[in-house]
Formats: sequence, structure tokens, C-alpha cells
Amino acid sequence: MRDTATAEPEVMDGKKNLTKMDHRTRMQLMNGKLIDILDWEGCKVMEFPLALFNAASVKPELVINDQVTLPSDLDVKIACYFLSQMMKVPPMSFVCYLGWTEITYDDLMFHSTAEVLGMGSFTQNIFSLYFKRVNTTIPSVANIEAIDRVRTPPGDKIYKQMAYNIGVKYFNGKIENRAAFEAYLQTNPRLAAAVSETVDRKSRAAAKNDMKEQGRAKFEERELKRQEKAFRTTEQQARNGSEQQVRDEVEQKQREFLLAKAEERRHMERAVRESMLEKKRLGKKMTPQEAIAYEKLFGRHIAH
Repeated sequence: MRDTATAEPEVMDGKKNLTKMDHRTRMQLMNGKLIDILDWEGCKVMEFPLALFNAASVKPELVINDQVTLPSDLDVKIACYFLSQMMKVPPMSFVCYLGWTEITYDDLMFHSTAEVLGMGSFTQNIFSLYFKRVNTTIPSVANIEAIDRVRTPPGDKIYKQMAYNIGVKYFNGKIENRAAFEAYLQTNPRLAAAVSETVDRKSRAAAKNDMKEQGRAKFEERELKRQEKAFRTTEQQARNGSEQQVRDEVEQKQREFLLAKAEERRHMERAVRESMLEKKRLGKKMTPQEAIAYEKLFGRHIAH
């Protein structure tokens, strides 16, 4: 049983903290001392209740000499809008998440402000929404560039996941207009580098998997020979006709299984080789597997 006397206190985020308060207590957070919110150059942009900041933020240490300075990677206008929305929370009948606008840059900067000020619990829904989107779909060019503009820790997480998803789809040939996409990459060095990194990593993994498959094929070949040798030994030792028949049936089933596996493997290798030769003839880009087949057949490495 856990010793409650020595248990660590529950770590409570700002949203949970305000939710546990009754409405009257929350309203009192709007009273008392005000702190100055400064931009990164030290200019005052607005005032904010100190009690509300301490109750809503998990970073009360940001308040120094009754001032909080916004970092340079935040959009001051959106930061002020976020804080004005936070001041509307105490009067509400219940504490809720702060909503989004469906304007990518504004939403991600809104959440980034909340995270920087230790109030990310009020906007976590925004981060979760955009993370799911970039993890499952390819954003429009406008949204890619909007995400690129948010150079904050949450923005970088969203960008990294977006670039990874795009890179995986590009590697797997699931980009609908590949030529247009490659042309766009020429204009976006950051995305091009991220996609290239993902493709290289996937290519290495595919090559490693091919080596495993080759090792498995050799093992199956050795196993077939071992089985054949075992079957011959069993045949020589068999004395009874019925026993010999049973062994023959077992041998035949095992031989058929191993031969079928070997034929399946050879069929896949032929298909890759034929596809590679066709793409070589047409001058098309090859998959990692086709590039390996090209190198095996012609003895030359080809980029893929």
C-alpha cells in the first residue's frame, strides 16, 4: 500500500486547477496586482492579473519583477489575443478549452503562446488536432508554408511530423502529382532536406530488409537440402511398406511446401527484375528494391 503521508503531490496543470475552483474563487483571480507583459524588446504590450497567471500557468517563475517577457519567436499580436482570451475564462460558468480559428498559422501560434507561458493545457486540443492532420494527410502548399513560419517548439513538432509523413508517402509512391511535388521541393529547402532524410532512412531500412530476405532464402535452400537428406536416410532405414508410404507422404508434403516457397521467392525476384528493366528502358525512377536488382544485374549503383 502506498504511504499517503509521503506521497508526492499531484502535478496539476492550469486547466485542472481552475476547474477545481468554484466560480466565485475563479472571479477573485481577476482582482489584485497586475503584471506587465513585454515583447522581446522590452516594450509593454498589455497587463495581466498576477493571480490568474499563477493559477493558470505551470511556469510562475516567468514572472520577474512583476513582468513577463515574450520570446522573439512568438507573434506578439496573437500572444496578446491569447492572454485576452484567458481573461475571459474566470467569468465563464465552466472552464473549457480555448478554441481554434482553422487558420493554421494563427492556431499554431496561439497554442505556442500558451505552451511558452505554461498554459498549454487550455489549448492542447489545437495541437492534437493539427498533429493528427499532418500525420494522416498532406497539407496544401499554403498550410505547409504556414506551419513552416511557426518556429516554436510546438510548431517544430508539427513540422517534423508533417515532413516525415510527406517523406514516407513520397518514398512509397503515394504522392499524386510527383513531378509537381518535386518541383515544389526545389523552392522549399527545409522541406526538401527533411523529405530527403526520411527517404534515405527508409531506403536503408528497405535494403536491410532485402538482405534479411536473401538470408531467409538461403536458409530455406539449406533446409530443403537437409530435409532431402533426412528423407533419404529415412527411406533407407524403412523396413515396412506402410511405414515407407507414410514417410513418402510426409516427404512429399514438406517438399511441396519448400518448393512453393522457393518458387514464390523466385517469382518476386523476377517481377522486380522485369519492373527494373522496364523502368531502365523508359528512364523512370526506380524503387529501392529495383535499384538493388539493377546493381546486382549490371554491377553499377544507381540513385533511387
